[in-house]
Amino acid sequence: MKLFKQPARLLLILLVCVMPCFAQSGKSSDAAPPPPALESDPKAWEEFWSAEGRFAVLLPATMTGTVHPIETKFGKADLHLFSARIFVAVYNVMYIDFQQSVEEMGRVKELLNDGRDGGVKNVNGQLLEEKDITIDKHVGRFVKVRAANGNIVRSRMYVVKNRLYAVTITMREDGAPDAIAPFHEEAAAKYLGSFKLTSEQSGWTRVEYGDMKGQTATADPKGEVDELLKSLRERNELVIAQCSDSIPCPPTSQAKSAGERLKGEVNAGRAISKPQPEYPLAAKYERAFGTIKVKVIIDEDGRVIATQVSEYPHQLLLSSSIKAARNTLFKPTLLNGKPVKVMGWMVYKFHLQ
Repeated sequence: MKLFKQPARLLLILLVCVMPCFAQSGKSSDAAPPPPALESDPKAWEEFWSAEGRFAVLLPATMTGTVHPIETKFGKADLHLFSARIFVAVYNVMYIDFQQSVEEMGRVKELLNDGRDGGVKNVNGQLLEEKDITIDKHVGRFVKVRAANGNIVRSRMYVVKNRLYAVTITMREDGAPDAIAPFHEEAAAKYLGSFKLTSEQSGWTRVEYGDMKGQTATADPKGEVDELLKSLRERNELVIAQCSDSIPCPPTSQAKSAGERLKGEVNAGRAISKPQPEYPLAAKYERAFGTIKVKVIIDEDGRVIATQVSEYPHQLLLSSSIKAARNTLFKPTLLNGKPVKVMGWMVYKFHLQ
């Protein structure tokens, strides 16, 4: 008995994760060799995490997210899919929250078997390897499949209470030299082995997606700064708009948290430490450049406590910009001699050499 009313569609996404076809999936040609694989540079690997997804994973790119409504035996659900693609591989993390706990119903093995069988069928592939695995005492399954087009799909699936995760990497290996095989295995193991479960209290850079249906995600459109401002206003706490060389003023409409209560002398805090964002190797590889604006809230001690990207030219530039903003330290801003919270913008420019 299948768990899903639309098993072919869902299980294709489960193992293949709407995998884009590589331009040349067959035998290698006599064309000029591609540039060195980004995966071979340890500095290119960065940790991506999702607060709502409660996971973190290491990869040489930044993922983007989409949400797809699906119908399951347990009712309607949303399939959350995070994807990144570079020359060598396609990286995906998917999760689905069911209305009931699959673990409590004792349906874990059935769900994992469906994932394996449906994945193999939908790529017209051959099962090369399979083994049971665990993560934080939750049961999972590793499968390795050769697709009909020669791509190799490696996937780790986990059932965590009412949630199903699938972490997948797809590589073009048909016709590749034998010397490349160890590199593929190493890169895949590094990616799949880095996946871990987290909580929203984790202190990593936040690059999150909003409540969208079938649309490409942007950087934290839910608005960490906007959410915090709303909470502070409800508690009648003061936040002012700071204007300085380090922090430009936000638009007037977004500086109303101070309202008419703001009276007196303001001594704007200056940056004590303002690290510049690293230019991610993946972004250079994709020739991504441009200006990113990060809206921030600074607390009474001069620490950045909330970030929200509002303008950006490329997804690959987000993580390092948010990290730089988070690590910036200011002298406290004083209102009538007392430290106050501050809202403003931080601007980062990326130029290709």
